[in-house]
Amino acid sequence: MHRIELSDRWVERQLIERLPRNERVKASLKNLLKSYSTIAELIPAFIAPSVLQLTASTALMARAVRRGIKEEKTLFQHSKILESRGLGSTAKNLEGIIDRLPDFQAFIYATDEFYRDHIEHQIRVAVLGDFLLSQHFEYDGERIKLVDRICSATDIAEEDVSKAWWIASLFHDTGIPVAKLSKNLNDFMGDLAKVYEKVNLGLSHVDCPIPNEDENRLMFKALSKGLSKPTVTKLRAALGWDGTSRIDHGAISALLLLRSIPKLASLGYDELVDQLEHDFKPYLMAAQAIVFHNLYQDANRIEIDSKDNPLAYLLVCCDEMQEWNRDVSIKVRSVFDPKFGTTRLMDHCFVELSSDSIELLAEFENQEAKDNCGFVFDYYVAEKKLDLHRLKNTQQIFPKIRLRYIDHVFHEHKLVRRVEEKISTDA
Repeated sequence: MHRIELSDRWVERQLIERLPRNERVKASLKNLLKSYSTIAELIPAFIAPSVLQLTASTALMARAVRRGIKEEKTLFQHSKILESRGLGSTAKNLEGIIDRLPDFQAFIYATDEFYRDHIEHQIRVAVLGDFLLSQHFEYDGERIKLVDRICSATDIAEEDVSKAWWIASLFHDTGIPVAKLSKNLNDFMGDLAKVYEKVNLGLSHVDCPIPNEDENRLMFKALSKGLSKPTVTKLRAALGWDGTSRIDHGAISALLLLRSIPKLASLGYDELVDQLEHDFKPYLMAAQAIVFHNLYQDANRIEIDSKDNPLAYLLVCCDEMQEWNRDVSIKVRSVFDPKFGTTRLMDHCFVELSSDSIELLAEFENQEAKDNCGFVFDYYVAEKKLDLHRLKNTQQIFPKIRLRYIDHVFHEHKLVRRVEEKISTDA
């Protein structure tokens, strides 16, 4: 069994392998200088001055290089990742979304009670899925690469599968700000109404941030073409068009993805469908994976069969598996000192690959972080079970997916209990 530690260093290595040579050198230099600057900070005072000068210069150089590199953290920008995969045109088509990613994150961190990072999360999901697609698993005694298995079972070209995966994974959560908008505004206006109760501000309720306009209906019709009537009904509800259901960020992300492509903006229905089924086929595949990935609650639950939508199946698996280095928002509410910050529940986890399974091990050991962000382990596990148990692998296209989570409960730095839960797609 092959065991891999999942961390952002691992993600970075996966990304660098496909970067142009000059970018690989820059990234390697960044890591090297980062290591040198760390050493410089640890040099004891009794070392010779010449060595101190050298290490100090190295530290200054490291800081200068970091300032010259646009990426603030370990990972690269969405546009650069797409370009490194030969998908520069995709980066251009989705430029409107990519340019707004910082605003996306800032809005949610500032307004949501419990928010987990989604920008770098999407990158980690993308890299994990790309890695799994390249791995070999055993099918009827023969070792076959996962992407080849998907292609043979669905009659989709490998190039389209790869392109659609990068699009789906890198943009599957971009609808979150819109999904949160109506709730946040209504909560905010409700609070204002309470504070200024006697003033009677007359604040209006926001029913739906995605109006059912002609353009949205046209794109939705193309997106849902060929789906069953009950499924279409649930997707309409997920967009808030029935006036009763909670708006789903996956449905909005899928619509946003297609609406963001400039060439599709002014097309009639027949021409739109033709473009999506031919020139823009990977975008349609990506949108059809995104639209289902979050619909796991009882009211809007949609099952996913790997034969009908392998990318949605993979997206759900990788979305649930991605835990390492993921920041969670912290709010300390005080009249005199309102603070907004982040914490991290987990620094790394492990994945083990065998001939017929993918197994994840993740441990929560940071009690202070759990307490600060209100983390509840059993609720967290229950949500994952709901999501993964709707996956159907009737033709055994995917290997078994097994997740193992361990929660370490501490009190005053003493371990009180170790709680373990297991989830499996073959349950």
